Amino acid sequence: MRNKLHREFLERQHYQRLKRLAADIKKHSHPADEVRPVIFFKASTDTLYMSLNSAFHLISAWALRLQGVPVIHFTCQSGMSRCVLGTNREDLSTLPPCDACTARISRQYHGAEVYSFRYQEASEIKTTVQELDLDSLMTFEYQSLPLGKLVLPSM
Repeated sequence: MRNKLHREFLERQHYQRLKRLAADIKKHSHPADEVRPVIFFKASTDTLYMSLNSAFHLISAWALRLQGVPVIHFTCQSGMSRCVLGTNREDLSTLPPCDACTARISRQYHGAEVYSFRYQEASEIKTTVQELDLDSLMTFEYQSLPLGKLVLPSM
């Protein structure tokens, strides 16, 4: 119990520091005219702590903003029925840890331009793929988008 409270205290301090840094970044960032934005999508979960990947992602975005480059973050807000990075390998039927992940994501992007996506089931696709064998899934396309080639390597 004591360790948990201490960890929560340290985590709260960490995110307060991040919030102050993000406010400084926003204050000193001035997007240059006619500079196209850089889009970031962080493909890692932060279910326990900020990962090294998340730290590099955030620092890279801040560096670009300080150079006058507009930055747009796309984030997941429970946007997938199954999350490759939040999968419980011992029990694949376990739902992803969306609450913990999205709470941390929302704190990391204080003062930034953020667009989130949420899960919307595509029943037409679901019905179609349920009948396919593995070879057909690997070559599955929907509206000229090679979903099989994009999705199956992550499974």
